[in-house]
Amino acid sequence: MARPVVAVMTAHTIAKHGYWHDEVELVPAELVTQLQARGALVVLVPSSAVQSNGSVELPIAALAGVVVYTVDRPEAQSVRAIEAFAEEHSVPLLRISGDGSADDSALDSFASEFAEL
Repeated sequence: MARPVVAVMTAHTIAKHGYWHDEVELVPAELVTQLQARGALVVLVPSSAVQSNGSVELPIAALAGVVVYTVDRPEAQSVRAIEAFAEEHSVPLLRISGDGSADDSALDSFASEFAEL
């Protein structure tokens, strides 16, 4: 049986690592690990998947869930567009912000939703 595909929208932010300081698209590795432990095949989707008109370009036919990860702007247009996409396509949605941690009950609840698809 194929694992359910879960899209995790990355956060566009500024980051420093070693000698570079640049704009990046990121998501905490722990979030990916937790989703994979619950059976998901995680696909990282950059925030640029949201077009300037607010439409979302996610060409993943078998999408079983969407995770929206934000660092500091949970009200951003891209976040609202991804949330609208999930609702329009009846895809389970999990919102994660800040340090990327999610409690086990939220992750388990999300996993039970995408497992039912």
